[in-house]
Amino acid sequence: MTEQTIDLGPALKKYRKQAGVTQQEIAEAAGISKNYVSAIERGAHQPTANILITYARSCRFSLDEMVNLIPRSKVDRKNKQDGLDLLRSIGDGIASACFFDPEYHGLTDKLQYGNLGVGREKARFELPQMDEDKITCFVIEIDRVLKKNGYLFLWLDKYHFCEGVQSWIADTSLTVVDAICWDKGQIGMGYRSRSRSEYLLILQKPPANTKTWIDHAIPDVWREKIPKSNRIHPHTKPIELTKRLIGATTDEGDYVIDPASGSFMVLEACKNLNRQFIGCDIQFGD
Repeated sequence: MTEQTIDLGPALKKYRKQAGVTQQEIAEAAGISKNYVSAIERGAHQPTANILITYARSCRFSLDEMVNLIPRSKVDRKNKQDGLDLLRSIGDGIASACFFDPEYHGLTDKLQYGNLGVGREKARFELPQMDEDKITCFVIEIDRVLKKNGYLFLWLDKYHFCEGVQSWIADTSLTVVDAICWDKGQIGMGYRSRSRSEYLLILQKPPANTKTWIDHAIPDVWREKIPKSNRIHPHTKPIELTKRLIGATTDEGDYVIDPASGSFMVLEACKNLNRQFIGCDIQFGD
């Protein structure tokens, strides 16, 4: 980072308090006076980059977090919150990848089974639904928080995979670059063929450089059956596939976002791979 002036005093004060660091500790770490730290936080001075970096390290936050106003209290936690509110609380271009599994009744409404409220469909029926407009709002916000070349992994049922999601991405810079079929190993519904798969549409933010994908051994048909003991949510997704995708598209320390976390499998994958997770669920979480 080059030497420059940045007016971030109020933001630094916020993060210092969250970290439980005193002005005196900051002053000693940065080699400046306590009065100068106080002046920075009041906005009376625009600290140079090297002081900012020292300040950030003392607060146990990265400079990127401060610059982009990432809510550190939300990182690596099972947040119980509306996903749109969480997305809107973080800055532009901070995430390397995002997983999004919108809750909707697209396929079951199309087939008109009428059994969503009974049997094994009961739990899914009780989940809050997203209409098309809300899903579009999510995707627009995801596009904003992704870095250049960042990836969106978008889970779809057969109906939306076939019909397309152009209306969801029309107002974004995202482009479809790949797709993976997840063979769940469990037979499902269908008037003709019986479903045993879900689909992962892979979108990328420009300039969509292929070199940002480093694992070229991931097949486009992924077989992974989720043990009953791990089915803690109606939409639990395959964790081994999730880990492979995170490993293929992010580096250690990068941010991975999941604004509709459900089972929080993405959080578990991030912990395993030393990535930083920002995610929530409107019903589940701490």
